[in-house]
Amino acid sequence: ISALQLASAVPSSALDATQRSLLFVSKLSATEPVVAGRNFTIDYAVYNGGQAAAGDVRIVDSYGVDFEVVDGPIEQTYASIAPGASETYHVTLVPRRAGLFDLVGAVVDYTCPTS
Repeated sequence: ISALQLASAVPSSALDATQRSLLFVSKLSATEPVVAGRNFTIDYAVYNGGQAAAGDVRIVDSYGVDFEVVDGPIEQTYASIAPGASETYHVTLVPRRAGLFDLVGAVVDYTCPTS
């Protein structure tokens, strides 16, 4: 379940591309192999590849009923992420049963400058 999910979101606006924030979010399993009943960790990294700060950053993930969250947030917020800056956080889960699971991407929302 070591998979890279990159999400980038460019809010629609009339701003020139050089004035926008552009967030890239990765979600990776830090634990191999994943075993039912044992903790495993997911690492998240958020990078602003744009030229402006991203404000009111909100990342929300969901793991479904097959996982118990042991530690870390399923919703992470940042007041602002500067251009070229990155943030990281971790979530520790326990699979409740053996099997194959489709871990979908997180939802990322943020604001760009308006002038």
